[in-house]
Amino acid sequence: MQKIHEEIRSADRIILASPIFFFGLSGQAKIMIDRCQPFWHEKYIRMKPVPAGPHGRKGLLLLVGG
Repeated sequence: MQKIHEEIRSADRIILASPIFFFGLSGQAKIMIDRCQPFWHEKYIRMKPVPAGPHGRKGLLLLVGG
């Protein structure tokens, strides 16, 4: 996961797309969000801002339910 965290830190944009099953995210999307908890901890508990990078920090969350 450390390698993936470095990829997330260096990414220009992050897009997460997931279907909605029974009013919840798919298991894979939930796992990805849960595994990003260290970013939340670093920003809000350790009070250390996460650097934005050269292109800022933008993301897109795309959810589709039927």
